[in-house]
Amino acid sequence: MRRFMIVGAALVAALVASIAASAAMAVTLPSILFLAGKTSAVAKATSTSATSLETVVGSKLTGKGVEVTLTTTTAGSALGTYVSLFKEVAEGTNKCKTGTLAAGNVEIAGEFHLVTISEVPLVMGTLFLVPVTTILCGTTEKPEKVKIKVEGSALSAFSGTFNSEIKEFSGTLLASKGKPSKTAYLNDAGTTLNASLKSNFGLGLEESAENVTEPIKFISEGLTIDE
Repeated sequence: MRRFMIVGAALVAALVASIAASAAMAVTLPSILFLAGKTSAVAKATSTSATSLETVVGSKLTGKGVEVTLTTTTAGSALGTYVSLFKEVAEGTNKCKTGTLAAGNVEIAGEFHLVTISEVPLVMGTLFLVPVTTILCGTTEKPEKVKIKVEGSALSAFSGTFNSEIKEFSGTLLASKGKPSKTAYLNDAGTTLNASLKSNFGLGLEESAENVTEPIKFISEGLTIDE
């Protein structure tokens, strides 16, 4: 009888743990909703903060100032597109650029996802997907002296209100010595995933991080975020 009671108690405990685990698995992702009469939503930010892209072994780009535009055209979605323009970017004394932009200007553009970083306390974030982007650094005589490639994803923490019109919000993108302050987030199944940004300064892809020293403050129009 005693053995039966022990086995029974173990089964009950296992069942309770299983139910708790199943309940913890489901995560409701944040979604972007439009205000009445709107078919899209846009948020823009301009910052004069110092910026940097650094690898864990110390290779580094520095800059000052960034402009970010977030756009979504699908109501009820957690997805959208972004364009980030980093200014005064340099690798040492070599000014950097992307594409046909003027020296010092680096543009990164791709898709963003709203994600849950933590359920208790509730912390939302923006996951920026970074496509393979080539950054050229050099002098006027040798504008392609250094070629750098960056790719992967970066996670920014969100600070703002939910379930009402959002006119202002901010995001933080902090890192130290090539390691971001935040990488972990939850998908809709409750699985923990990690953002991972990598760059190649000539030695192969290495773990990297983007750092903006101050929170990036956005002005938005026509949207709410449903938690």
